[in-house]
Amino acid sequence: MPAAVPSRAEIGADDPAVRQLADRIARRHTEAITESVRELADLGLVRNANAEVRTYGTTALFKLYIINGKEVFFGFYPVVVHNVTIKSESGPIFDVMGKDATLFHFAVSDDEASMNSAYVEQARAWFDSVWTTIAREYRR
Repeated sequence: MPAAVPSRAEIGADDPAVRQLADRIARRHTEAITESVRELADLGLVRNANAEVRTYGTTALFKLYIINGKEVFFGFYPVVVHNVTIKSESGPIFDVMGKDATLFHFAVSDDEASMNSAYVEQARAWFDSVWTTIAREYRR
């Protein structure tokens, strides 16, 4: 779907070739994560492991990890301009960069009214709302 990010920086507009590049990157990362989860079980490091992936039609502007429903790591993806090569041509695109995102940690505490406990609860509620409404099975 056309999006503001990633897009061609010089014209500030959507480009299907840029979207295809972003899709290849997302697929590569998704496959790496799901294979790593399966490997944990194959190596006997965990009793069982499963990864289910869904997608929805917006660009991710942040990363959110929810661990066992009790801990959350959250970080913003800044929008940057960087050069990429598409069809043998190099050019600038607007893109999000998550590799160096600063992650903030929140954990449930005994105080249910604490900011950390509330943040974990709201992060789980947001995730569940997306997962059960607009997210669709990720097709490889």
